[in-house]
Amino acid sequence: DELVYVNYGRTEDFFKLERELGINCSGKIAIARYGKIFRGNKVKNAMLAGAKGIVLFSDPADYCADGVEPYPDGWNLPGGGAQRGNVLNLNGAGDPLTPGYPAKEYTYRSSLEDGVGLPKIPVHPIGYHDAVHLL
Repeated sequence: DELVYVNYGRTEDFFKLERELGINCSGKIAIARYGKIFRGNKVKNAMLAGAKGIVLFSDPADYCADGVEPYPDGWNLPGGGAQRGNVLNLNGAGDPLTPGYPAKEYTYRSSLEDGVGLPKIPVHPIGYHDAVHLL
């Protein structure tokens, strides 16, 4: 499968790729660095661009201070370190399967396919050592 580097995965990054550089993301796997926008918006933008998956990584230029060693010898993120966090675009809906209602056993639940804010493509975080080999 073909990888497409999408910078931070912002709307303007996808616009530049598609409209200015003529690179289509449809059916490809996007690879984006963390930062600038919420990770869930990166996923949403990749989905809107037609990507079939997205890989997220922490760029050492954004996450490692100069002159500081990576953990465990310093406080910088190690090369194998991957960020954790959600990618849900809930807009205050709460539980994605019971939007606007308590997530109780008696509450109606949406299917996973219809869940509010759930990504429709696979998302995977990696460390920058792995990203170097992919880019």
